[in-house]
Amino acid sequence: MRHAHWVDQFVDDLRYSLRLIRRAPGFAALVIGTLAVGIGANATIFSVVDAVLLRPFPYAQPDRLVQVFESARDKPLVYGNVSFPNYTDWRASSRTLSQMAGIMGSGANLTTNGEAERVNTIATTANLFDMLGVHPAIGRGFASGEDQPGRSRVAVLSDGFWRRRFAGDPGIIGRVLDIDGSPTTVIGVMPPDFFFPAGSRAPDLWLPLATPMFSGRGQRFLDVYARLAPGISIGQASVEMRQIAARLESQYEDDVNRSVRLMPLREAVSGSVREPLLVLLGAVVVVLIVACANVASLLLARAATRQHDVAVRLALGAGRGRIAGQLLTESVTLALAGAVLGTAGAWAVLRVVGSVGARFLPIPGAIPLDWRVLLALLVISVGSGILFGLAPALRGTAAPLRDALVGAGKATASAVRQRSRSTLVVAQVALSVVLLVGAGLLLRTFLVLAHTTSGLEADGVVTARLSVPRGGADSTPGRRANRIFAPLLEQLRATPGIVAAGVTTHIPLQRWGTAGSYWIIGHPKPVQGQEPTAEFRVISPGYFASLGIPIRRGRDFNDADHTTANEPVLVNESFARREFPHEDPIGQRVALDTNTVFTIVGVAGDVRQTGLASPPLPEVYFGYRSGFAAWATPTALLVRSRLSTAATVSAVRRAATAVVPDIPVYAVSTMDEIIGSSLGTRRLNLWLIGSFGVITLILAAAGLYGVVAYTVAQRTREVGIRMALGARRGDVVRLVLRYGAARAVLGIAAGLAGAVVATRVLANMLVGVRVDDPLTYAMVALLLAATALAASWIPARRAARVDPMVAIRAE
Repeated sequence: MRHAHWVDQFVDDLRYSLRLIRRAPGFAALVIGTLAVGIGANATIFSVVDAVLLRPFPYAQPDRLVQVFESARDKPLVYGNVSFPNYTDWRASSRTLSQMAGIMGSGANLTTNGEAERVNTIATTANLFDMLGVHPAIGRGFASGEDQPGRSRVAVLSDGFWRRRFAGDPGIIGRVLDIDGSPTTVIGVMPPDFFFPAGSRAPDLWLPLATPMFSGRGQRFLDVYARLAPGISIGQASVEMRQIAARLESQYEDDVNRSVRLMPLREAVSGSVREPLLVLLGAVVVVLIVACANVASLLLARAATRQHDVAVRLALGAGRGRIAGQLLTESVTLALAGAVLGTAGAWAVLRVVGSVGARFLPIPGAIPLDWRVLLALLVISVGSGILFGLAPALRGTAAPLRDALVGAGKATASAVRQRSRSTLVVAQVALSVVLLVGAGLLLRTFLVLAHTTSGLEADGVVTARLSVPRGGADSTPGRRANRIFAPLLEQLRATPGIVAAGVTTHIPLQRWGTAGSYWIIGHPKPVQGQEPTAEFRVISPGYFASLGIPIRRGRDFNDADHTTANEPVLVNESFARREFPHEDPIGQRVALDTNTVFTIVGVAGDVRQTGLASPPLPEVYFGYRSGFAAWATPTALLVRSRLSTAATVSAVRRAATAVVPDIPVYAVSTMDEIIGSSLGTRRLNLWLIGSFGVITLILAAAGLYGVVAYTVAQRTREVGIRMALGARRGDVVRLVLRYGAARAVLGIAAGLAGAVVATRVLANMLVGVRVDDPLTYAMVALLLAATALAASWIPARRAARVDPMVAIRAE
């Protein structure tokens, strides 16, 4: 019976709350909308953080998985890929790592009925699936030894590729595919939710990794993953692996100054996005706090208007707890409605983030709103409802009954409420300043980068990828040049409207490339393991003309540059400045090892290879017929054209079909798009934090407007008396504006002080802008001051129009 009584009371309170909401739909819409924005923003970012940083990977004991890197012994923070010989030595020697697997991402040509298409492949050692504890849904994985040279070629397909390319044919197992001209038997299909490498989209298929062509100990192209042995910590494994690396360093010249770094798989995957995501998480928490403060301010004002109603109910015998419960039920109902609306908005936004953000986030697919996020939303909604409903509930039932009924004590109660609302508004303004300063710093960084010279001319340049095979008729640089590159470039250059064409291994501004060590013949030979490094790029004649990169000294490559001794290379200005500050670089010789020497024939202008935020790196350009091109094959085509983009793309496809019909053309883009994509992550961060800053600014302005308007309404009699005694309208306007300005100034001052501390977390995201940039702080302060002035102006004008006699009579 007691339980039924509480249920009846709750149902009655809920009905009463819904009636009150219907009576004041504007107030309810404002509260629900404010909370929906705060809760929806938190649901969106929390879901992204959960997907990227928290959700367990779909592998057995994923917390025991690590990625293993080679690092510089004297610079442990400089780390990267692994050479195949080092991987095999590590795997044979380690006792703290129970399993170790190596992979290489690449691509291949799948030929069906004489037509070739590009497929994304992962070449892996045979033990990868066993190490992850994941096995094919259909068929089997790789057997031990299938990654050894000479074995028949087999492949495991991804579920998505199997369904997309073969319509989910259950008879796929045993089917023989033509991959890069070699018969390859399909042995399995992975489960739908499997993706590896972790944090990437699933490739089309996996192939066994036999000894790769880049098998030198100094050729580091392998990604290595491992599982910690039972009872072994990552610290213990790191100690052992460094000992193994020290032994290898003493045995091999290519391992001098080389060590090992182990990193938990989650940390390796989240990488550079971890810090921006945590910044965004902090920003949306601020938005939620401001939203709750705004709603609390609204409810405090509403409580003041309902004080007489509460007093009447108390006089009729209602208990204070009963009335407080009704008020809390109303606030929680509003909070839950805001949560529902915010969740719907978050679901819609996540659909966009899942597609647009795929280029920037290390996630395998769509970002769901799972039960953990929904539970967190429920806790936030109910908690915030109780939080911002408790103070109005307590205050609404705490006033002396006689004072509330007859109107006495109004001034004292109003003063207490005004201090509470003023405090909330000051806090909202302060938090808005913090977010807007952060957004301003990111905006200034974005503008700095957007106006940074890339070193190339992007207008009219179209890029595409060529899926060039390395075997068969194309096994040497000369054969590839004669059969593919030279005829294709000649065909393109003969096309009316095309100005220049060239090929390269790496397109600038795409944040990946190939670095290597060297020394200058005639200069003191550097200590083994401490050789200088430069970016290495294989190019054809026409590369510099295609990108508008000037030749500062000497000459460009030509098709006669294919000798085997002292082959020509070009370097960039950064290389020349570093190595030849007081010498002519033309004619100088560069050695990669004792048997491989090149002669510098030209100096090209600097290009920002790894992004607009990074300075140009020293760079060496090798000819596409050179011996160096044996292991670095150009796959990127660059075409400068006076035609439209669509016409240029059509010309590229026609030329490729005419010259090399067996080689697919894919990943067609423009250079402008590539430059824009290089700023994509920064643009996304700016857009999100800027949006949150604008939201808090609007909420703070609404809160300040509400405080000033409520104060004007409470002081109507005072204003009337002042005007009756001779005060002019301008005096009243200034009085109200001073009231609003005082709270705005307090909020701005507190916010600027808080921003000095809070924006330190953005230090790694800024380029060319200081964290304490005075211009940004000044502009944000002026923006908030102008917003506060606008928010106070309307109530001030309303106060100035008060009729003194009407105001005094009303009191």
